[in-house]
Amino acid sequence: MNITQHIRRLVPLVFMWCATGVFCYSRNSPSQEQERSVPSETVYRTGVEETEYLYHRFFSERFYVARQSLVPSGGTDFPQNVVVTIPGTLHGGPEARNIVFAFTSESAERNIDMLVSAAHAISASAFGYTVHFLLSAGDESFFLPNMETDFHPKGTAVFCDDVEYPDEWCAVVFSDAPSGRHAIIPGSGGATSPRWLVQALAGACSKTGAAVFIPGFFVSLYKHRIFPEDGRLSDFLLQEIPAAAMTVESGADLSRLLPAITESIERSPAFRWDSHYSFIPLGEAGLWPGESLYALCYLFFAVVVLAHLCFSAFAPTKRIAEYVRDIMRTWFFVPIIALVTSLMLSFSQRVFGLWVENTVLLFCIKLVFALLSVLLLFVAQIHRHFRISFNAIGYHMLIMAVVNIFIFATLDLSMLFLFFLLYVMAFAAKRADRPWSLIVTAMLIAMPAVPYMLSIVRYGEPSMLRSHVLCRYRNNLLLASAFLPLQLQLERVLISLDIFGHEKIANRKQLVFRTFCSVMVSLSALGLLYGVSLFLFLRNSSRTRPPQVPSVHESAAGTAVTARLDETEFQDLTIHRLTIKSTVDVIRYDVTLSSEYDVPLYDSNFEYSFTDDSTVHFHLPYYPGPEVELSYSAETGTHSFIHIDAYFFGEARQVMHEAVELTRSGGS
Repeated sequence: MNITQHIRRLVPLVFMWCATGVFCYSRNSPSQEQERSVPSETVYRTGVEETEYLYHRFFSERFYVARQSLVPSGGTDFPQNVVVTIPGTLHGGPEARNIVFAFTSESAERNIDMLVSAAHAISASAFGYTVHFLLSAGDESFFLPNMETDFHPKGTAVFCDDVEYPDEWCAVVFSDAPSGRHAIIPGSGGATSPRWLVQALAGACSKTGAAVFIPGFFVSLYKHRIFPEDGRLSDFLLQEIPAAAMTVESGADLSRLLPAITESIERSPAFRWDSHYSFIPLGEAGLWPGESLYALCYLFFAVVVLAHLCFSAFAPTKRIAEYVRDIMRTWFFVPIIALVTSLMLSFSQRVFGLWVENTVLLFCIKLVFALLSVLLLFVAQIHRHFRISFNAIGYHMLIMAVVNIFIFATLDLSMLFLFFLLYVMAFAAKRADRPWSLIVTAMLIAMPAVPYMLSIVRYGEPSMLRSHVLCRYRNNLLLASAFLPLQLQLERVLISLDIFGHEKIANRKQLVFRTFCSVMVSLSALGLLYGVSLFLFLRNSSRTRPPQVPSVHESAAGTAVTARLDETEFQDLTIHRLTIKSTVDVIRYDVTLSSEYDVPLYDSNFEYSFTDDSTVHFHLPYYPGPEVELSYSAETGTHSFIHIDAYFFGEARQVMHEAVELTRSGGS
């Protein structure tokens, strides 16, 4: 039975498996467009009352407690941060450090007894470092409409802005575990947590007997913003404060965990920000390869691969001399393949990105086009009688594997091992010469990327993944370079199978049929691979869900919120006092001031942002009190327009919306 008959029997079976896998995935994978609703058991409280409750609870336990306002005016119309300080035994000096345990005020209220017990345990242990409990306001709020730009101050960001010497601080950001188990988040916002701090957290969890894991293992993926981000952790890392996040399962014994973390941090070596590292879950403590190991391995690998290419691949023998002549005659096909592949990747994402919503499926389509490009170029080479050398393509594959080591290790040092393993697989693939061994080694070349792909599929954020898949042309060119060793090995497979020989494609119908069969086999194999992997791994993934968007209803009465504008003239300026009163529990105010021709204001007692030359948004925290007074100054005679959007709780805890508008004419 010849190869054509084998393909005819194989294509329907593989295509059926592919369709089954994709169907199972579509039935079991979580939809990104599912309607989200707020859990009915959620308890909503007034922010100011919550601040007072937390403050007095810790104050009654004889701890040093302070309030921190979220607005420059320092008023009490909004919730405030509550900071509990437990002094350490090291008072000043270069060894004095500060540890921050950051909780949202809502989370702190739910776990208040545990936090008080943990504070007493830390105080009794007399640690050298000073420990602060940050109970931040405004960090765990509703995700309401029109939030593309958030003009509402957050408690963690305000606290971080007040830190004067970031090197003397470190922070652990706590949140509830969605998966029901502890997890350490070593990065957010394009930055990674230092290795010593992540190791300290893992050691403390191991000491207390708590099971913990690090989503993704590869910390560099956090740097590339592939995994879900933690806004509070980003606030600390943005200010260059060493920080890591930790999700804690409900009911965890914080009175044991927090003292253990404090002790583990104190015993850590000198604070050194090692951001290029990985976690390998082997043994009790795991393995933590870091920057020093990566740098040494980079030098070692460079010496090894260059020595092999110089002293082995091009040894002065007659056979190698023939290979060198073939390489010099065919080298220009390698950049042509990279160029065509990058163009095909850009073309496929531009065409299919408009209507394919599933990010993984879109990446599969791009991968199919990448493999299709090498197939079409190979057929064109044969049809146009270009020189093709089986051994020369093997050397091209090996050289590109070496080039990829230097390219991608330069972009990200932690990717060194990935591409060195790809080089090892390419070295083994170059020695294969039979069809079955060539096919097996082609699969081995793709194996080093499997752990990365599984981590991305299991823990990646869909919206962030899509931004990476729909990338610029230069990123597609890098992706084409990464694909080159696999593409060249597939070209060697086609040469070995000899199904596109020139004497076999004189008949145009046979050429079309063989090309169609090859494309269908590649497409079916890729669909089966990704369909099964998605079905097995994405279904049970522990990815973070997007913020919940509650349904908002318009207020029928329109009397829950009222506003009044008073004015006082002072020389050429007019001081405006906007008073907003409410008879309900308001979630937030969106206050906008605009002017058609003039600058709407010169100064205000609240922070504000210009969205254009004539529109200003005031920064008001969540959960304001029953009466809020906002003052601003503007030029006398300025015609201005004030728009207030109020979101509050109605009957049955529904989220209601009410709008208030005020107009100040220039002549009034």
